[in-house]
Amino acid sequence: MFYSFGEDFEHQVRMEFIEKKQKLGEGGFGSVYLIYDQLLNQEAAMKILNFSTNANNSHMITKEIEALGQLRHRNIVKLHDYFPLPKKQQLIVIMEYLKGGELYDLWKAAPMRCFKERQVYVLFM
Repeated sequence: MFYSFGEDFEHQVRMEFIEKKQKLGEGGFGSVYLIYDQLLNQEAAMKILNFSTNANNSHMITKEIEALGQLRHRNIVKLHDYFPLPKKQQLIVIMEYLKGGELYDLWKAAPMRCFKERQVYVLFM
């Protein structure tokens, strides 16, 4: 997609093809946004992981993301792209956007925080 003639590639260029639509959530490492990715020509989820406070975990998380990129299964969210923004001490992860919210919220709303067997089947199969 992008060409380099030996010079260091500036990953910030990739961000120019991303349009943030809305914030979906926030966690200990960063935030998740619904985006429109012009290179993918579709909506996606973008995680912005901040390492300024968690520099020791950056290598471990990068390895986990690389492993996720190797997985192909209909029940595992697809990893589209990831790249560092070293100047901001961030890692950007572009993933498949799955509508419907988080499983945790569904579980919290379930009676006695239990699912019936049929519900589990529908969710995971």
